[in-house]
Amino acid sequence: IDKLIKRKKNLEAKKELENIIAVEQFKVPEDEQATHYSFYNYIEAAIYFNKYRPQKKNIDPNNNIAEVYFFLGYIEYENKNYEKAIEYLDKGLEWNPVSIQIMSEKINVYRSMGDWEKYRVEIEKAYEYIYEVPLMAKYYRDLGFYYTEKGLYDVSNALYSHSRYFVDNEIVRNELMYIAQQEHREPRFSTMEEIEFLLKKYNINSKTH
Repeated sequence: IDKLIKRKKNLEAKKELENIIAVEQFKVPEDEQATHYSFYNYIEAAIYFNKYRPQKKNIDPNNNIAEVYFFLGYIEYENKNYEKAIEYLDKGLEWNPVSIQIMSEKINVYRSMGDWEKYRVEIEKAYEYIYEVPLMAKYYRDLGFYYTEKGLYDVSNALYSHSRYFVDNEIVRNELMYIAQQEHREPRFSTMEEIEFLLKKYNINSKTH
């Protein structure tokens, strides 16, 4: 399915995905006896059990149904069917309520829609489930984009600067260049003192590298 999507054969991929759902033994993510969440790895399972302290045992479905809905959401996102993409991604989160991959894709959809308040809400909701360095860097870049859209360039500059402590790439430098152009100055990285002050001022969740 991944190969089909990469080759832009989205209709074929969608049929394959829908077939997986149709033949899956478990039709709901939770019944009276057990949950049927499909975690990507043991870290996600640990996050779920630590956060929710479930009373029911989890019986894995035969297929990773959360990932199936993630791919369906991704296909609709690529086709610019944003509302349908959100619908599929929400279904994916029903089957894996701690999937940072699905949450991150949902953030991307709201960004493409230009729905900035929902965009920010989803970023903040995803924060506590992040366990990979690249996604922590993305968290700060996503928030940086939000504050850039709001014209609050001091905090967006701080957020992009802070993201460098996790992953330093060309995206950050380009965004810092854009911010500098808006403020009619040379690009610069915010100091750690500035970053700490602004993250506290705007009540932004943060972690050190």
